[in-house]
Amino acid sequence: MSLRLDRVRKLFGSGGRVAGVREIDLEIKEGEGFSLLGPSGCGKTTALRLIGGFETPDAGRVLHRGQDITPLPPHRRDIRTVFQRYALFPHLNVFENVVFSLRAARRPEAEILLKAKRITELIEISPLLDRPVSKLSGGEQQRVALARALISEPSILLLDEPLSALDLKLRERMQTELLALRRKIGSTFVFVTHDQSEAMFLSDRIGIMREGTLEQVGTPEEIYRRPATRFVAAFVGTANFYDDQMIRPENTLVLPNRQLAPDGSPAINARLTEVAFLGHQRLLRLRDERGQEWTSTAPADQELPAAIGSEVWISWKAEAAWAVSSDS
Repeated sequence: MSLRLDRVRKLFGSGGRVAGVREIDLEIKEGEGFSLLGPSGCGKTTALRLIGGFETPDAGRVLHRGQDITPLPPHRRDIRTVFQRYALFPHLNVFENVVFSLRAARRPEAEILLKAKRITELIEISPLLDRPVSKLSGGEQQRVALARALISEPSILLLDEPLSALDLKLRERMQTELLALRRKIGSTFVFVTHDQSEAMFLSDRIGIMREGTLEQVGTPEEIYRRPATRFVAAFVGTANFYDDQMIRPENTLVLPNRQLAPDGSPAINARLTEVAFLGHQRLLRLRDERGQEWTSTAPADQELPAAIGSEVWISWKAEAAWAVSSDS
């Protein structure tokens, strides 16, 4: 294993108001893309800072390739961090920002130039080397921060909400570039994000955090299709709940009459309350006879089952439902 958190705990606050990491057991594989995903205040950034050495645990150990690195400061770990605000040095140009760690380590100039050429070409910032960082766009600053972190060839790269400051189109492009970069260099990437689509795109596995603990760890598909609890089901994507069953919107059938429901499938009386056109699909909102809200999706070119305000039936195939445990 590349990285292991062994019963790590780090708590902040007093007077009954506690935040941080209550206790985490986690193993991350060599070369894996792993995301810590959860709402604000769930402890994901604290977990990342514990891995990077910016926080010291109250209990437990951080191990890298079997070695206990808990007492080591950040600069003595084979781990680098790209922070949310990039933390570039405004008084230095792009080149000097990128090579800063090598200069601090007093590496030979020939080595500095060779590594700078390789990493800046890989991340496609070679034309920017003489430019002040204050003159860079958000996407360019993000690339410089990545190059600065990767030039020392760390085995683990930590990324704390690295794309949150970018607009949607640029964020989507940088997600693609990050994924390609991870596969090229083979380092272990650990992401912290509250953006579930970003986590699912970038990760081999995801850890869902809640109130300082790991609620579930699994592949993006496992997390989405087989959530362990109602919290995970509701946090990742959109979920409909019927008693102890979860049904995703794309698996619901909204029908104009009950007779169209698949044989042996449930059929719930409801009213269509809202329809939204989203380009590739339509989003339908409904309220069933118990007053419960439902969400369904359908291809945009599919005819609506009824007009808004009309009575309809909600159904689903048995294999589309997934049992989830109630939240503790």
